[in-house]
Amino acid sequence: MKLVGGAVCGVTRAEILSGARGTANRASLVTILDGFQQVAIPNAMWDEVGDVQSQLRTNGITIPLADAILTTIGLSLDVEVWARDVHYKAAQQVLPA
Repeated sequence: MKLVGGAVCGVTRAEILSGARGTANRASLVTILDGFQQVAIPNAMWDEVGDVQSQLRTNGITIPLADAILTTIGLSLDVEVWARDVHYKAAQQVLPA
């Protein structure tokens, strides 16, 4: 899959929508999210998610499952993951890409 511009997956959509402040705000968030390419998470990738989380934990880094999912998608698609979350900087110290 070739990504052009920004993209989101179901995990990102769920995280963003969970912070909606009412019906109007949620509708606005959906409109914004719909402007991004949507990335599906193939069933085969779930084993990779577990492997990434295990590799990080073995190296003393514990990250939430959602962050492990997004990290794995980024590695799999060879794309940047944009986040303010400190977990991603920690993961970069262990993961090859």
